[in-house]
Amino acid sequence: MNNDTQIKILQLQLKTVGHAMLTVSGDSMLPVLSDGDVVTLKKEDQYKLGDILVYPYKEGMLLIHRLLLIDNCRYYCKGDNSLRLEDVDISEIIGKVVLVNGNELPPNSPSHTKLSYAINRLFVKKYRYDSSKLVNDHLYKHYKNIVMNKGASFMLYQTNPNLEYIQTDEHSKVAFDPDHKTTFFLDEVSQDILEAMKEPKTLENIVEELSKIYDAPKEEISTDVEVFLTDAITKKLVVTK
Repeated sequence: MNNDTQIKILQLQLKTVGHAMLTVSGDSMLPVLSDGDVVTLKKEDQYKLGDILVYPYKEGMLLIHRLLLIDNCRYYCKGDNSLRLEDVDISEIIGKVVLVNGNELPPNSPSHTKLSYAINRLFVKKYRYDSSKLVNDHLYKHYKNIVMNKGASFMLYQTNPNLEYIQTDEHSKVAFDPDHKTTFFLDEVSQDILEAMKEPKTLENIVEELSKIYDAPKEEISTDVEVFLTDAITKKLVVTK
């Protein structure tokens, strides 16, 4: 069956039955979708960031990738385990994935969607499509840790040891990075998180320590910690090991 025929069958099923099924080929959406998984699609009038969409791309090849950006009626998508971005018109989208092997998709974090887009920008703008350089970037390692490995790896985070701190008032500090000549103002929360990483720690260790400081469940603060780390790594406040 060629791609054009498959697309027509999917569109007909969506129109008449309301859903359609498709088998995943490849590993570009790991760890959410694996090769051989069967996904269920539904057609929507509108799609939102984080949705996993199915659409034809270049010579009709069907892609199953996540929506990361909507700009001027163009939808920009990328595989979670991929680097390149594709742009399609909403009229080209066949549908979105609602089930995988009959089960609901795991929830997607908006912060992960933003981070995935940031990784593409690094790949294109900073490293000029050179993936061998990207893999050594601290932000990319952070993405692999929290999105691909779900925080289960033993990767370590540490406050950049080259920073210099200046106390500006009773509650605030300024972090100065002499290597990049940049300055960042830190509130009390930021100081607590950076202090927790004075020595190299795993993501799990950081969340555990902060949950004790703020007397809050780990599940409640883990997303906030991930978001902070993304911002801190981007600003060179934190490095990975």
